[in-house]
Amino acid sequence: MPDSGVMKMTPVHNATPGTSATINAPCGSVIMTHASQAGLASRDFTLTNSYITTSSIVHVQLANYGGLGTPIVQQVTRSAGSMTITVYNAHASAALSANFSILFTITG
Repeated sequence: MPDSGVMKMTPVHNATPGTSATINAPCGSVIMTHASQAGLASRDFTLTNSYITTSSIVHVQLANYGGLGTPIVQQVTRSAGSMTITVYNAHASAALSANFSILFTITG
């Protein structure tokens, strides 16, 4: 079967903020569970991935959140073989209250 040129997303399930996961693929998703995080607070999540270099372009977004609070990607810090994703709760008072997905794509 010929290659369609479509990247397939590699999932990892049940990671928690403050921990790490390994996905050695150019794109993937991590479901963050037990993501309760106070308003105006941030947490780091480390993703180990052999595709990441210090000059990689990485795109990270959050998806599938249906709880209280307002999770956003605050910062992504790359290093050779990993990236640290800082998730910030932008709501002034409501804590995060539901699972969400972190989606990523690595290019370059």
